[in-house]
Amino acid sequence: MPWARNAARREASAGEPASDTLVCVRAASSSFWSKDHAPVLAIAAFAVAALGALELALPAALEVHMQTADMAEVASWVRGAERTGTRTVTIGGDDPMAMFRSFVAVTYITRQSEGR
Repeated sequence: MPWARNAARREASAGEPASDTLVCVRAASSSFWSKDHAPVLAIAAFAVAALGALELALPAALEVHMQTADMAEVASWVRGAERTGTRTVTIGGDDPMAMFRSFVAVTYITRQSEGR
């Protein structure tokens, strides 16, 4: 759990021993998977089974509306993304995984360029 190690480092820098923090984080994460959450996991498993796999008509297009025109311009630098409006970028293609990667890249690059 990389996030647990980072939490432990943050707590250790605040004065609490890292080993105690790591034990607390591990205990909290393992309690989530206990039988207390079994109904939630069962409902999630049922929903996945009921919905099945998503079928897309290919080629597909994902239209993303940005907050600013500058963000749309930066997003257009990503492979597979095309600026189609003042604040709109369209990600299209025949490969859903490539479209997902482009979407993640658009999200990442626009958040970084806006200083968030």
